[in-house]
Amino acid sequence: CNVYNYLGTNPAGLIAQLEEAIHRDEKVFICCSGQKAKSRFGTRILEARLAQRFPSKRILRIDSESVADPNHPAFGCTTELNQVLDRYDIVIASPSLETGVSIDIENHFDSVWAILQGVVPENSARQALARVREPVDRHIWVAPHGLGRIGNGSTNPKSLLASQHKLAKANIQALKDADFEDLDTGFDAPSLRAWVRMAVRINAGMIRYRESVLAGLKGEGHKIIDVADSDGDETLEALNQVRDTEHQKEAEAIAGAAAISQSDFEKLNEKRSKTQEERYQERKHALGLRYGIDIAPDLVIKDDDGWHPQLQMHYYLVVGREHLPARDKKRLAAIKKQGEGAAWMPDLNRSLISSSIAALENLGVLALLDTQREFKGSDDDLQAMAQKAIACSWQIKTALDIGIGEKDSPIAIAQKLLGKLGLRLTFLRKEGARGKQHRIYGFTAPSDGRDEVFAAWMARDEAAKQAEAQNVSSCDTVVTPGNKEYLNNLPDYQTPQTTNEGSEAGDAQSLVGRALRVVRGFGKGTTDWVVSQADGFLKTAQGWHIALSELGNWYEWTEVIA
Repeated sequence: CNVYNYLGTNPAGLIAQLEEAIHRDEKVFICCSGQKAKSRFGTRILEARLAQRFPSKRILRIDSESVADPNHPAFGCTTELNQVLDRYDIVIASPSLETGVSIDIENHFDSVWAILQGVVPENSARQALARVREPVDRHIWVAPHGLGRIGNGSTNPKSLLASQHKLAKANIQALKDADFEDLDTGFDAPSLRAWVRMAVRINAGMIRYRESVLAGLKGEGHKIIDVADSDGDETLEALNQVRDTEHQKEAEAIAGAAAISQSDFEKLNEKRSKTQEERYQERKHALGLRYGIDIAPDLVIKDDDGWHPQLQMHYYLVVGREHLPARDKKRLAAIKKQGEGAAWMPDLNRSLISSSIAALENLGVLALLDTQREFKGSDDDLQAMAQKAIACSWQIKTALDIGIGEKDSPIAIAQKLLGKLGLRLTFLRKEGARGKQHRIYGFTAPSDGRDEVFAAWMARDEAAKQAEAQNVSSCDTVVTPGNKEYLNNLPDYQTPQTTNEGSEAGDAQSLVGRALRVVRGFGKGTTDWVVSQADGFLKTAQGWHIALSELGNWYEWTEVIA
């Protein structure tokens, strides 16, 4: 069939043409690369935009959330698509419909539209286009380069495999220095080699994503017709406004969701079908576990924008450096248990951050955090940092996923390294004679609320350190045998207080400082301190969030932990 390839730098031109087609009463099937409220080209934002423009049109959104929501029209629709889709004028689908789905209805859809942002491999993008079997016209916008690469992004199998071995060795060596026994990383070598072969193919497709997708479509016999870039500024601005409104609305809904207990959270985490309200409750609880502070809408938005990995790097580099070995040792112990003494190397490298922190230290990033200093590219230490970074660019790409170019200036390299912490140098002024001017930069301590998070994390880690003798597991992530992750740091960390054992359990103050043991379900046998009580819930040093109604059912009182 004909494939119209839109050449703009973004898909705004394609969306403008899509809206014209809908205005002509065409029935359309739209493929998107994502669903989140922060994605202006994802399923949810396109649904909101098209619902505003065409309120009389019947629109169905199909993504991983809608098909699992009992209250959504798309619930369970993937098993009967051909009976469902002909009821709708506009169908918007995420990559959840890529594989194993065939849409065979005829004389319904007039065209298929796809926004391919490089989130999925190029062959998966082509599969999404082929879900509608009828040979109607396809309209596509493809990102020039893909967004996700595997490992260090190498397209050479030997290089990718070597980078995985080197990273694993660095991480394990750091933990050996912290008295962690050796680990077998040769686990399932044939599968690792197969993983490497597949990874380099995906990486190659991501480097020239648009070129790879178009070549694949031509190979399938489609006729590619280029469409010149058109003025989509008005459409883009409208999408930005819809995105900002919908994202803020969702953030407020999550922050305002009802608090749930840890046991209810675990039950929700295991549920396959969830209402929107349940998803909001689960997300709010997970954010509380992750950050350890009260959940506000701005925190939800920051988390969506990738705040947590940046804060984690900053915390373990500067504030909680002494707790880094314990953090990675717990991760590695869980991996070792799951692998019966061995480890799947890609999982190990994704889980541990010791080598990343060591790389930042060795490059001298701590010196960039001096608020009393001014920086310029000619500074000796910045020159030395740049020389080391360029000489070790392969290792930096492996450990930090940062690309360092030979022509990068010292300031540019410093900014890339600080970017891993969510920080940057600020331009202050220019100095020097005309034609020989130097740009002067400074560092300002961030005022984005991370200090509150760091205080909660420090309280968590100190509590874990004190409880280690009692075999109480506490880390920013606990991996269960089912490979589900639960983040276990909550707000209101306080120093445990000894209480009168003879006081009544109903006395609010008498519960603070007492010790609980889990007697059923997840974490059975573990114990922790009660550090606060409010609104019918107890909170513990390790991060449990317990409803008073659960006492005697899921938990029992035990002796005070020394």
